[in-house]
Amino acid sequence: MQTGKFLGIGAALSAGLLAANVASASTLTLEEYAVGGNTFSSIALNGSAGSYSSGTGGYLTMSWSGVAATVVNSGGTASLELEFTGLTGSGYDGFLVSDSSFSETGTGLTLSASSSSTATSGSGGGAFSPIGLADNNNSLFGVPSADSSSYPSGSVKSESSGAYSASVSSPQTISISGPFSLTTNAIVNTEFTGGSSVYNITADTSVTGGTTSAVTLPGSGPLTIVGGLVVVGGLAIRRRMKA
Repeated sequence: MQTGKFLGIGAALSAGLLAANVASASTLTLEEYAVGGNTFSSIALNGSAGSYSSGTGGYLTMSWSGVAATVVNSGGTASLELEFTGLTGSGYDGFLVSDSSFSETGTGLTLSASSSSTATSGSGGGAFSPIGLADNNNSLFGVPSADSSSYPSGSVKSESSGAYSASVSSPQTISISGPFSLTTNAIVNTEFTGGSSVYNITADTSVTGGTTSAVTLPGSGPLTIVGGLVVVGGLAIRRRMKA
């Protein structure tokens, strides 16, 4: 399925910045949808270098004082975190953010979802269910049609043969052969509170562990020593000589 570049992040990470853990894009898109309904919308999260945010906002009967996303793409850990502060209201809504071109590849990797939820005022009692999604086809995910459910219509769960999903209680062992995308999907249900409580919530999707695929570096190849230089595939690197 082609979700289109307007869904999820507005641009991919550049290959030259993957190891440096710096995103080239300046905007992530937060997508909002009514679970089981036919309404969805989106807002821009602005920033750079893996940190994106927006101020006060709202969707349907929910509102918040701030929302942020954090991207980690170090080669050893890939993660995408979504955080709301001051979330209040009543409803049954989903919020998701996607990014592409994560570099943690190999076999025996673990896809996991984690969450935290704190009632900063009121009695609490709302439900919060994060879902972590990864796609080996490096596709972004979103809400492209009017038939949303706990897994958004057209999402990684149903549309891609290279798709994986995980909940807080069900991490998945996965194998990824190249750049992949992550989606963090937070399902929020505060209807039991009557909209009187205020929450800070965090949902995190991560890929860790396994045997990371080797990265091909410029000049990689057989090592040879010529005088005081180490030559790697034709690239000379000065070798420290003992006195």
